[in-house]
Amino acid sequence: MTFFEGWFALNSCFDKCDIPASTQLVGYKLFAIFNERKFPESLTISDRELMSRTNIKSGRTIVEARRQLKNAGLIDFKAAKARATCYKLASKQEVSKIEASGKQEVSKNEASSVISHTPKAEDERPKTSDDAREGADANDIQDEWTRAIGFELRGNRALELERLAGIDWRRTVTAIRRTAKQNGLSDEYAYFKAVYDGLAKGGERHDGWLNYAEPDTAWVDE
Repeated sequence: MTFFEGWFALNSCFDKCDIPASTQLVGYKLFAIFNERKFPESLTISDRELMSRTNIKSGRTIVEARRQLKNAGLIDFKAAKARATCYKLASKQEVSKIEASGKQEVSKNEASSVISHTPKAEDERPKTSDDAREGADANDIQDEWTRAIGFELRGNRALELERLAGIDWRRTVTAIRRTAKQNGLSDEYAYFKAVYDGLAKGGERHDGWLNYAEPDTAWVDE
């Protein structure tokens, strides 16, 4: 992928997706750094360097921006505490698929409501220490999913998983781990959601979740 192809794909995706300006700035600067280093397969870049290059003063803003860029399918990354983050750019084909589908939308309101989400009417109740783990962030629940299920969630499903964890952390983790015990599922997330919806307060099992039925996928091969 040439510089101009990559720049056009990145800019086109930003134009069609609801992505905050700060996240777009981080995306452009990441692309510029990759260009400076002749587009290696991956790059290790510290949050401090990105803060300096973007003039963003908050490390939390950098963390949130890269999460949104990943959920939009534009980058991938591996982060570890007290270490620089390893970044990888999406290919032109991957960006084009996102642009064409129109399904990868990351809004500022959705991104900011991950942990501070205000429950809907059916979820309104006082929170306890079991509902939202103190100090947990959006990456923690995504890491829990990846470890248990074996692949990463992207796009709107990733955002919904984070929202559910913000409402009830223990319930979300319990549903993930019960999903991981099942074999041959055609849609792990659909099964997870059925388990989540069937769990009572405090993480105890409802009989209702056992009524989950595999979605009909026969139409796929037609």
